[in-house]
Amino acid sequence: MQNVQAALAKAGLGGKVNVYQSPSGKPSDGDFRDDIHCVMRDIVRFLDSSDAPFVANVYPFISLYLDPHFPLDYAFFQGSSTPVVDGAITYENTFDANYDTLVAALRRNGFPDLPIVVGEVGWPTDGDANANPEYARRFNQGLLDHIASGKGTPLRPGVPVDAYLFSLVDEDQKSIQPGNFERHWGVFYYDGQPKYPLSLRGDYGGGTTLVPAKGVEYLKQRWCVFNPDAELADQKVGDSVSYACGKPTAPASGTRPPAAASTPGATCRTRSTASTRATTRTTSPATSAGSPPPPPSTPPRGSAGSSSRSSRLAPPPRGRSPAGWRRSSPRCCWHCLFSILDYRCFISLPLAYILGFVS
Repeated sequence: MQNVQAALAKAGLGGKVNVYQSPSGKPSDGDFRDDIHCVMRDIVRFLDSSDAPFVANVYPFISLYLDPHFPLDYAFFQGSSTPVVDGAITYENTFDANYDTLVAALRRNGFPDLPIVVGEVGWPTDGDANANPEYARRFNQGLLDHIASGKGTPLRPGVPVDAYLFSLVDEDQKSIQPGNFERHWGVFYYDGQPKYPLSLRGDYGGGTTLVPAKGVEYLKQRWCVFNPDAELADQKVGDSVSYACGKPTAPASGTRPPAAASTPGATCRTRSTASTRATTRTTSPATSAGSPPPPPSTPPRGSAGSSSRSSRLAPPPRGRSPAGWRRSSPRCCWHCLFSILDYRCFISLPLAYILGFVS
């Protein structure tokens, strides 16, 4: 099952393949897809015999992204002008409707009490017209309030929802399929600063909110200038230029990297970078050798690619400046090429854990 999920994610289909659905659009008609019905029954039977939960990802944002006619307010938790009426039940948000569609599918196949865990749920902050910090705060806060209330869903009233918020930080190396927003699900920026206020216990938690990371150190904004006295015939010059300007990693905002400085006088500019003691690890040529650089992210759909955060550049070997480079002023040296983050490992935030841990 893990291999199947990994293959789907690699193909850019991790959030697109649904194993349960409702032919009528009503949650009470939920069932497993006909073409995989027998397989799903075997899987569910195995989960039940192993006392394991059924893990499903719920992404109202994806529904909104894929359907231009999807009602925006139905993706959130503050009520909808176009609710789904299912008998005596009225659904006013996508999350409950999606969750109960799975509940109905399990009931229909003889497993009404199988535990359900929402393995991923969240909202991105960049990469699409509907991916922004305000919408992300609105959705995630509504989700936290909903979970903290303990009301459950219409088909499982009073049963606490077990869910994992996706995700803690942005992922610069994540595939941008099915869209540019895939790298921007984090509730924190790369330097550990919250993107927006978020009460972890909802309205019931007495104002407990995200706390910025401590001990963050920022480098000064500097320019790196090509040395016009360098011998262009020296192979080390070309190698150094390619190394300095050809391997930017994408920042949290999704801007394009600067153009490579391949001729005398060309410059590479980087804004301040940051390091955190607890949540990041530093990479250098020695430690990152053999690891391919992450592809640069592209500007959000419908934007010009402007951003408040610019690309980071990889450092030259410690102890010396790279061939063909020099300090052009007290504010200009190769230290501005220092790269900090390498988010090959991301962390999902377990809501049930936080709701029981934060005091």
